[in-house]
Amino acid sequence: GRSHGNGPSEVKTVDAKALWMKRVYKFVQFSSSIIKNSLLGAAVFETYDVTISRMANERVDAKSQPKGDGSGASMESLLEDAYARASITNHFLAGAAAGTVHAIIYEVIEGIAERKIPASSRCSLNVIHHTIAHSMMFGGYELFKRSFSSMSLYLWSTTAATHVPVYATDVEAEEQEDHVFIGVSQLSIVGTAGGCAGVLQHMMSHVTNPDTVLRKGDETLSTVFRAWAKNIRHTSMPALRPTLLSFPVSALTFIAFEYGKEWNGLVPE
Repeated sequence: GRSHGNGPSEVKTVDAKALWMKRVYKFVQFSSSIIKNSLLGAAVFETYDVTISRMANERVDAKSQPKGDGSGASMESLLEDAYARASITNHFLAGAAAGTVHAIIYEVIEGIAERKIPASSRCSLNVIHHTIAHSMMFGGYELFKRSFSSMSLYLWSTTAATHVPVYATDVEAEEQEDHVFIGVSQLSIVGTAGGCAGVLQHMMSHVTNPDTVLRKGDETLSTVFRAWAKNIRHTSMPALRPTLLSFPVSALTFIAFEYGKEWNGLVPE
């Protein structure tokens, strides 16, 4: 009798369908990852924004209270950028708040995806992990930015003191050069500070990563926490290549963040 086995055309159809389904699955995974990371990033920076604004306003309110000599907050302090009014400690605390929100939203998303409630040990360690990493990133960024700004201002004032314009055209040309220098300097400072903060965050994230402990299957929170703390003490530094790659990514992120502040009205015109 004649064989009724699958012919070449049927095999090709099955292979094409499997390939198409594989591509759809990868696209869905990629799209969901983009949406999740975008949501987490927006939540992190929004939390940081709100926290810094409130802390800065509290500092202004405290300074505005009449003192014994009748003095209060200066007009300059009231017009300053909220990020400049906040102390370095405030930036570390705001970063910690942002990291906490990141961890909570992440665990909620993972719980929905896995259709189960995450273990308390996993949630607790992830909250601590993200709190430390984001605190280092945002606090480190502001610390680096202020340090680099002071260095840039000193270099600029030293250079300006060595050149005295003679003619009006020299004054106008020098003002234009100063304007360009300040713009380029600010961009360089933000990018460098953001890159350094990204490297710091990457290193802290690597050191405090709880995944190696959670894979062991320990369920008790105290047991997992002790194993995590022990793991931190013996964890080596991350590989050089991913650490260096975190610099340009974080630099671009903070440049976009810094120059997008005016959309929220946090920087005076």
